[in-house]
Amino acid sequence: MMNAKPLTVVLALAGLAALSGCATPQTAAEPLPAEVERRLETIRAERTDYPRFQDIPSAPQNLRTPGQWSQAVGAVETRGGVVGTWAARNPAWITDPEGDGARLQARTVVAPQDMPRPDQQALTEAFAASLRAQAIPPEPIK
Repeated sequence: MMNAKPLTVVLALAGLAALSGCATPQTAAEPLPAEVERRLETIRAERTDYPRFQDIPSAPQNLRTPGQWSQAVGAVETRGGVVGTWAARNPAWITDPEGDGARLQARTVVAPQDMPRPDQQALTEAFAASLRAQAIPPEPIK
């Protein structure tokens, strides 16, 4: 019968010998062809502004913590709820723009022939003043 210890030692030494061949540097590297060297020099000359490691900015220090992100998300969701509530109370402003436009035009008492020509500055100013007088501000958002 064969003893297990000498076999283990022999296998370990063979494995180390195989791995040591991988770790040795390559001493006989072939030089690059002249055409490749010329092209590399051209590329290096063209890339004078190519970033270096020292050009990379450091990591920002003023980042939000997970708790701050959670608060920001909660604030956005709260504001979204406010907008949703307002939209539910004011459906005509969102779902019927054509109807709103028609109602607003019906309230405006201006016929096309009432509009002054561009060369009539005083009439244009008077017309603008009359439109401002008819303007009704929108209801405040609650």
